[in-house]
Amino acid sequence: MNKKVYTLITVFCIVARTFAQDGLPDAGFGTGGFISLNRPVDRVLLTGTGDYIALGGSTLGWFQDSIFFRGYTQNGSVNTSFGINGYKATPVVGGNLHIYTATLAPGNKILVGGGGHWNPSNSQLVRLNPDCTLDTSFNHSGAIICRQNVPDSSSMVITNYDKEYFMKIIVQPDGKIIVAGKYEHDYYGYHLGITLFRFNDDGTVDNSFGTAGKVHIPLDESMVLLSAMGQEIYQNKPIDIELDATGNIIFNNCNTGEIMKLLPNGTFDNSFGISGRVTLPVTQQAGWASGLGYYTAARCFNLLTNGQIIVAGCDSAKISLARLNANGTLDNTFGNNGIARTWVGPAGANYTEANCIKTQADGKYIVGGQYRYIQDIFGMYTSIVSRFNADGSLDSSFGINGFDTIPAGNSQTADIDELILQPDQKIVGSTHYPQTIFRYDNSITVNLADVHAGPGIFSLYPNPTSSAVVLENILNKNIEITNTKGESIYTKRKSFAKEIIDLSAYSKGLYFVKISDENNVEVKKMILN
Repeated sequence: MNKKVYTLITVFCIVARTFAQDGLPDAGFGTGGFISLNRPVDRVLLTGTGDYIALGGSTLGWFQDSIFFRGYTQNGSVNTSFGINGYKATPVVGGNLHIYTATLAPGNKILVGGGGHWNPSNSQLVRLNPDCTLDTSFNHSGAIICRQNVPDSSSMVITNYDKEYFMKIIVQPDGKIIVAGKYEHDYYGYHLGITLFRFNDDGTVDNSFGTAGKVHIPLDESMVLLSAMGQEIYQNKPIDIELDATGNIIFNNCNTGEIMKLLPNGTFDNSFGISGRVTLPVTQQAGWASGLGYYTAARCFNLLTNGQIIVAGCDSAKISLARLNANGTLDNTFGNNGIARTWVGPAGANYTEANCIKTQADGKYIVGGQYRYIQDIFGMYTSIVSRFNADGSLDSSFGINGFDTIPAGNSQTADIDELILQPDQKIVGSTHYPQTIFRYDNSITVNLADVHAGPGIFSLYPNPTSSAVVLENILNKNIEITNTKGESIYTKRKSFAKEIIDLSAYSKGLYFVKISDENNVEVKKMILN
């Protein structure tokens, strides 16, 4: 027994030394870990083949008549097999579109959501085929358009508000599409609210959700940032939305610092928080006029596998992480009574915030955000990527003292609104200004006790492995291997006593091997390096 354990320790140490330092740009991607563009990058998608598609406006302006696409290979070079020499532009049905969100849909189709800004506003949900052409099987035109009382043959009148922003898309397991957005009653952003729509796979309204397929959630005016300038700052911040294991819908609003939960039919889940809502701190920065300089601790969140929710934002000029239990109460074992507040950034900066968060397979948190030096709403921001331990403390082994900054200048809109955590745990994202796509080296902390096969239903070796894995003691048992997203990459029913499975075609990272029969189930972690 001791001999086997020592052998595993030796193997693990060798593997650990092969990883590049976490939190530094991936030298094997683009130029030193970065791709610099001369066009805005609104979102980056990771395709099923491991390549990337960048989406943005077709010119440097915010509001476009086309969606601009550019394809990249796994190493960040232009994918010349994509479109024409790596480029493609698809006209937008309604025009006046700023992209806020994009995601892959079943069949490698692409869903894009956005909204205009000038009245009357056009909010759009567009579905494209894998080749980026409009999918005309979706609402007959490839797009759903929301306009304020302006009916025409290509739009659906499902809003009565001056401006509507489609800001987040999620596809349910049954193919239905939930879109979360914000609405306003006037240009200056008074009376902000949240709207959720649900559409069937063909683009028709799902009338079983809310009222006629939508849920409008007006916000408590006493909680909203009251000044026009304050509203303009926060109106375009992203909304996160996720589904829990039972199909409940969890989403946030950064203006009020709220995390909310709806039942699948669109009604509030009264078992969560108070009447389906949990409010985290919203505080004003010292020395600012009324309505300006607010911190909100619920700018983004991530649903954990145990049903808890990790929420990130800003509190007292620091990045704040809060961990909620499944019922919405604070997890008092995390941070200080459920909230961890940490200064992240270089000396001299006086404000830092989180815009997006992802959870690694080992329970650590990757946070994308920004910091600034000037205590002013027009201060220049610099994008930042950081990593936190599972207890909410900053992970000093990541980057330089727990963080790294995106180079190439500062901007008032240096937000990192979304991150991709690849199966190999590398971090991919983009910034609006500077127009940059980045990839960072990153890995997970492996507990030897979790990797070692040990006693149980079956044996698994070698672990870690670089290509093939051997499973033993599995006669007449079912095999399933899944990645950290829960996607099944290998299944076999009623196997032989021994199986050798070739995994060389799959991405490096953490996987879960489940062996089961009528009486037993066992799951073990496996590292592919």
